[in-house]
Amino acid sequence: MSAPAFIEMLGFRPAPGVRLWRADLDACTDAGLTPPGADRGYADRDVLLQILARELGRPAASLNLARDEFGRPRLVGGSPIDFNMSRSDSEALIAVSSAGQVGVDVERVRPVIDVGVLVETQFSDEERAAWLGRDGTERDAAFLTVWTRKEACVKALGIGLRVPLAALDCGCLEDRRRVEVEVGDGRCDVEVVTVPIGDRSIAAVATTTFRDAERARRFFRWRVPSHTARAPRD
Repeated sequence: MSAPAFIEMLGFRPAPGVRLWRADLDACTDAGLTPPGADRGYADRDVLLQILARELGRPAASLNLARDEFGRPRLVGGSPIDFNMSRSDSEALIAVSSAGQVGVDVERVRPVIDVGVLVETQFSDEERAAWLGRDGTERDAAFLTVWTRKEACVKALGIGLRVPLAALDCGCLEDRRRVEVEVGDGRCDVEVVTVPIGDRSIAAVATTTFRDAERARRFFRWRVPSHTARAPRD
C-alpha cells in the first residue's frame, strides 16, 4: 500500500521500532482527502488514519480514534503500535512505535512572543544558561529546540502538562538525552532526540517504556495540569 505524495516516511530512525512520517496538510486538502473549507483538524485526523492504516495493513475506514483520560489519541479496540502526532502550520509529523510509548513535537522556526517569560518559567537552569549564551536569531531556534524536546517528553509519557516543564532538563543541543521525571519516590526515564527535518522547522521525538508511561499516569492522574505552560505564540 503506497502512501500519497504528500505523505512520506523519513529515513531518520530515532530509536529501534520507531518510525517517523511527515505530511503536508495543505496538499492533503488539495488532493481531496479533506473536504474543502474543513479546518486542519480534519486533515490531521485523515492523515493520521492514512498512516496508521499503512502501518497496520488495514483499511483506513476500519480505524476509529478516541482519546484517553489525559486527552491522548488512541485507536478504539486497541492496537499493537503506539503513535503520536504534532502539527505546525501545514506541516505534520507523526511518530509510530512498536517498542514503547512515543511522543513528537514540531514547530515552524519563527520569532516567539514572550520568549523571555517562557525561558524564565519553563526552562531548567542549564537550558536557560544555554539559551542566554545564544545571539539574535539563534535564540529563536535554541528556544524551539528545547521546547519541542520538552513537549515530546510529556507527550511520550501521555500525562499532558501535569509535570512542570522546568523540571524536565532536555538540553539545548540536538543530541540524544535521557530525561528523568520524578514520580513520587521513584522516576520514569524518557529518551529524547531532535529530528533533522530541514531549516524551516524544528522537531523532536521522545520514547519511553510502556511500564514507565503507566507509572507516570498512575502518579499524575489526580494532579491538576499546569496552566502556566502554554504553546509558544508567534
